[in-house]
Amino acid sequence: MSGASSAVSAVGIAVKKGLLPDLKKETIKCSDCDDKATQYDHRDYNYKLFVQPVCMSCNRKRGAAKHIKA
Repeated sequence: MSGASSAVSAVGIAVKKGLLPDLKKETIKCSDCDDKATQYDHRDYNYKLFVQPVCMSCNRKRGAAKHIKA
C-alpha cells in the first residue's frame, strides 16, 4: 500500500471509530474558505491523522501532499 493510500485508509478508519467527524453526515467548515468541507487534506502523508477538513476546490488549490520517504 502506498503512503497516500495508507494515510487515506487511516483517516477512513478514524472516521468510522468516531475519532474524526464524518464529513458526509456533519456540517464542518472548510479550513480555507468556510464553505462546507467535503474532504480531509493531508499536507504530509507521514502524519496520517494530521488532516484538515476542506472543500474540493480548496483541496485542489492546495496541491499535492508531501509523500512518505522510504
